[in-house]
Amino acid sequence: MRHAEEFEHFIEPHLQTLHHHCLYLTPSEWDAEDLVQEVLIKAYQYYLKAGAIRHPSTLLYKMTRNIWIDGLRRHRRTVVSVHAEADLPYSDANYAAARGLVEWLAEHLSEREAYMLLLSEVFSYSYQNIADELQCTVATVRMVLHRSKRTLRITRDARRNRPAGKRMSEYSVEYWTKAIMNDEPGRIMQFV
Repeated sequence: MRHAEEFEHFIEPHLQTLHHHCLYLTPSEWDAEDLVQEVLIKAYQYYLKAGAIRHPSTLLYKMTRNIWIDGLRRHRRTVVSVHAEADLPYSDANYAAARGLVEWLAEHLSEREAYMLLLSEVFSYSYQNIADELQCTVATVRMVLHRSKRTLRITRDARRNRPAGKRMSEYSVEYWTKAIMNDEPGRIMQFV
């Protein structure tokens, strides 16, 4: 029991900092809690082997980093078929953020305006690339992007609604959400 009390004495002043660091690295509170637990287990195992910990904060940061990197490497090795991946619903915070963005754009912009804005702002397409993709002129792209951004600023400030006929379809919202998540805008001519 003496070992557990000594370990707690070394680690307790650093727990809050460790938790904040794990929150910074992970996408959710649950993942951060899991990472904290893994780090504390590794740190306790180290303490049992080595005895006193001279620099607990340095040790905890190093262990946190290594455990997080190992987890990312393990996750990267997971292979899922294309068909299985397409059927899986996204449940992470990034999906929710991307879906929220696309839904907000769908409420206030036409499909063409939203497509141009997403290609420009999310996927960093040049005006010329957007014009080529949508078979229009660069001047049209500039005008539509300017108008779209102005509309979004006004909408954000005044909560102005557009007619329902100009909104994106549910299919388009899902398509763009997946495109943002996978960083692949793909060919969109079939949707315009």
